[in-house]
Amino acid sequence: MLLLPDQVDNFWTTMGVDYEGKPFKSVTQGGADLGLIPLVEGADKPTEPENAAVADFLAFAKTTLADAVSDVRASDRLTISAVCLVAPESGMDRQLEKLLASAGQLPTAALPVLEINPRHALIQKLASSDDADGLKSDLAHLLLDQARIADGEQPTDARAFSDRLDRLMSRAVG
Repeated sequence: MLLLPDQVDNFWTTMGVDYEGKPFKSVTQGGADLGLIPLVEGADKPTEPENAAVADFLAFAKTTLADAVSDVRASDRLTISAVCLVAPESGMDRQLEKLLASAGQLPTAALPVLEINPRHALIQKLASSDDADGLKSDLAHLLLDQARIADGEQPTDARAFSDRLDRLMSRAVG
C-alpha cells in the first residue's frame, strides 16, 4: 500500500501509471478492493453481517437518495465511520474532481456513490427501526449530509439539513 497525501498525486495516479504491472488506484474511486491489502498480523477480517434489515435499508436509501447519488452500497472499506462518499467506478477521483471544480475546469461533477458501513451500530439501529413519520427518509438524507461534511463539503441544502436535524432532535427529546 502506498499513501499519497498531496492533491497533485491524484493527477498522475489516474494516468495509467503502474508498478511492476500493478496499477495505482485511488481508494476514493469506485470499488477499490481493500481486501487485497494484507492485514496486520493477528488482526481479524471484519465479517459482513447477514442482515436482511440492513439490505432493505440500503435499498430504501438508494431509492430515497436517487437524485443525489449514483448508488448506495454496503462498504467494506469503513471500519469506524457509518458512511463515506466515493467516486463511481468509471468516474474521476473525488479529490481531483474537487480540485478541477474549484479551478473552474469542471462544469459538472459526477454523482458520488454513498457507501454505508453495515457493521456500524448506528446503521444496525436505523435498519431495524420503523418508518414513523418519514423518519427513515430524514435519516437517509442526514447520512448523506454527514458523508458530505466528513468529505469537507457542506450539505447541498442547508435549510433542509437544519429542518431534518430539528425534527430528529425534537423526536429524541420527546
